[in-house]
This record gives sequence, C-alpha cells and structure tokens, in this order.
Amino acid sequence: MYRQAVTRLTIWYVVVIAFVCLIFSVSLYSITTYRLERGAKRQGQLLQEQVREDSMPLMQSRFEEIRQMQLENDKRELIKSLILIDLIIITTGAVLSYYFAKKTMRPIEASHESQKRFTTDASHELRTPLATMQAEIEVALRNPKLTLIEAREILSNNLEDSKKLSSLSEQLLLLSRVTAKDVEMGPVDISSLLEQNIHQQKITIEQSIEPSLYVRGNSPLLATLFSTIIENAVKYSPKSPHITVTVKKSSSVAVVCIADNGIGIAKNELPRIFERFYRSRSAASKASGHGLGLAIARDITVLHNGKLSIGSEEKKGTTVTIRLPLTQNH
Repeated sequence: MYRQAVTRLTIWYVVVIAFVCLIFSVSLYSITTYRLERGAKRQGQLLQEQVREDSMPLMQSRFEEIRQMQLENDKRELIKSLILIDLIIITTGAVLSYYFAKKTMRPIEASHESQKRFTTDASHELRTPLATMQAEIEVALRNPKLTLIEAREILSNNLEDSKKLSSLSEQLLLLSRVTAKDVEMGPVDISSLLEQNIHQQKITIEQSIEPSLYVRGNSPLLATLFSTIIENAVKYSPKSPHITVTVKKSSSVAVVCIADNGIGIAKNELPRIFERFYRSRSAASKASGHGLGLAIARDITVLHNGKLSIGSEEKKGTTVTIRLPLTQNH
C-alpha cells in the first residue's frame, strides 16, 4: 500500500513537471522561431540595400533559398535541444519526485502503522479479559454441582476483569480527548495541583514547590498528567520509597521534576516507553497495567506546548521532567 501510494504520488509529480516543461518548451520555441524569422527578414532587407539593382533578383532568390534552409535547420536544432533539455529535466525530476514522495509519505505511513498497531493492541487488551470472563461463566453454567463459594469466586474474578475493562475504556477515552483540538484552556496553578495530588498519596513524598506558577492549560488534564507520573513513581518504588517532587520557575518555563528510587527502566527500553501499550520488562513484572499511562502523559504535555523527558537507570530509579510554558494571565 505504501509503495503504491509513493508510486502514484511520483507519477503525479512527473506529470506536473512534464506539463510545465511542455508549456515552457512550446513558449520558448514560438518566441525563438519568431525572432529567427524576424532576423532573417531583416537580413533580406539589408541585402536589398547593398546589392545592385541588375543583380538583385538572382541574389535575392539565392539568399532566400539559403535563408530558408538555415531557418529550417535552426528550428530542427532548437527542437532537438528542447527535447534533450526536457528529458534531462523530467528524468532528474522523476528521481527527485520519488525521493520527495517517499519523504512525504513516510510520516503518513508511520501514522498508519501506529494506528494499526494501536488498534491491534487495544483489541488484544479488550479481548483478553472478555475471553477470561466468558470462559469462567461457561464453565460455571455447565457445572451442575457449582457451590456458593465457587460462584462467589467466579463473580469476584469477573468483577476484577470488569474493573480492568473499565479502566482501559477510560484511558482510551482520555487518549481521544487529548488528541482533540477543542480542549478548553485557561490559567491553571500547577503548584496547587501538585500539592493536592501529593496530599492524596498514602506515602510521604518529599516536596519543594515554588508557589503560584500558572500555565495556560486544562486543569483536569494537567491533574491527570501529574497523578499519572506520581502514581507510577509510587507503584514502581520499593517498600521504603523515596520520592521527591520539585517545581521551580526557569526563565519563562515551569520545570516539574518527579524522582523515585524504584525499579527503573533499562537503557535499551527507554526509546519505546511512550509507545501505546508498551510495558518494560521490569514494569510488567512489578504491577498490572495497560501501558497507556506514559503515552497519555506525553500527549497531555504536547497538548500544552510542553516537553516531557525521562531519565532512568535500572534498579536505581527514574526521574521524570516536565517543562510547561508559564502564563502571566491569571
């Protein structure tokens, strides 16, 4: 599909180049032949002024013959030159067209592959708990000796799976909302948002937060951004966690750093951590999840014209840095 699209786009580029060359060549040929004919006519007039009257007819006839032959020869040479130049331009244009067509289609292909992979992963994540629930219910219905304890256990498992499905649905809806362009924006005090989030945690978090730092954004989405990063720090930290949250102003940017002493992320996995549904080996073994949290956090940051970066070392901890442009309108 991608190659066909590149080929079609290249053909369209070449057709446009060929059309432009044709228009240019016809125009140049018309102008040049007109000037050649006018120059030949001027030469005939000069000859008439220089040659004696008694030899005029013979000389004029011979000159007209030579002039006509030269004019036809000049036209043929002009056509050959124009064809050669057009072929060179079209050939060079075809090569460049193919290059630019590939370059143009590359982001589209990447987006298509990303969407395809996202759909496949989402279907898998939805299908797995549904299949588990269906299997347990079918087995239970076929068992005539099903006890109350066994029924309660099956219902408990189904409830857990339904919670996973509900969580996944909410995250998918949040992703669609983040990518929308009609998100309501206004002044948001991120210092207060972070303090509220820290107070909601069940563990002690060391904090150093500069007060009253306002950014232009959406308060619920920013709250989700900070809660996602802080909850990850708590989730993937040891039993005695040491988590720090610092917020400070740097020039016209608010810099939020959230650091932990948790399991960390392997260096070779860092480039993929923002992919939807991707979970590092250490994260998958530590806690359950869908691999959407960091993808959502990154999209929310981008929506607010910010930057999110992660530094991590396996078994030593992770530091997440969020940079958001400040606003003076509050």
